[in-house]
Amino acid sequence: MLLQKIALGKIIASSYQHPLPEVDVADMIEQFVALLQYRVTHKGIEDKSDSLLNELFAIRMAVAHLPYTNDWTPDINNNSKAKNRLESTLANAQEVYNQIITPSKSSIKNTVTNTPFNKTALPTLKGLYYLQSLQPSYQMEQYLSLLTASLQFDLYCIIAELVKMNELHLSENETNNLIKQIKKSIVDFGVYAALSNQWEPKHEDETPIVRNIKIRIAAYRLDNNMGQTITTEQIHQLINS
Repeated sequence: MLLQKIALGKIIASSYQHPLPEVDVADMIEQFVALLQYRVTHKGIEDKSDSLLNELFAIRMAVAHLPYTNDWTPDINNNSKAKNRLESTLANAQEVYNQIITPSKSSIKNTVTNTPFNKTALPTLKGLYYLQSLQPSYQMEQYLSLLTASLQFDLYCIIAELVKMNELHLSENETNNLIKQIKKSIVDFGVYAALSNQWEPKHEDETPIVRNIKIRIAAYRLDNNMGQTITTEQIHQLINS
């Protein structure tokens, strides 16, 4: 449930044209978007404070029962070169995200279908971190890292969706920075998913994003003497092949 396969950017984009029936959820999204637009405009793309992620987690929980789609077909018509790259990056990153989250999709979906929205009954990100501080657990620490990485990815995807809708205007340099952050956040998510045994990249998958995930995983396991050891020479082969 906490990592449900929902394209929040698409839900937010759709809510501009077709307001959500749940007034509380619609208000949450409207307030979050206004805050995000202000933060990006005044503090830049890389601002992802705890308050933003807490609010985003609350929205994820609130919309978990809604129908969704993850069809991220890039629209490369009549866009600038930077926006075309953004469209392509977004589609490629979402494809990797879907690969990571799909194995748990069915079980997650069954737990949230037709679940009414009750804000007071939902967990909070801040609350989960507080529980971890009270009773530290390596497994919980890994899961929270995975959860936070997924929220950061969602955050950048939402920014990209707002740019596509002309609800947020970025310079070419800022757009290129957004592309960079989308790539970094999906790689972080993939690494944490693999290290927490939630997913393992396919050996034959040599797409750029998955290749970078493999390199990071291999380096981490080498540094920490974990299983599936790999030599420095093999890492160089991965990088240069």
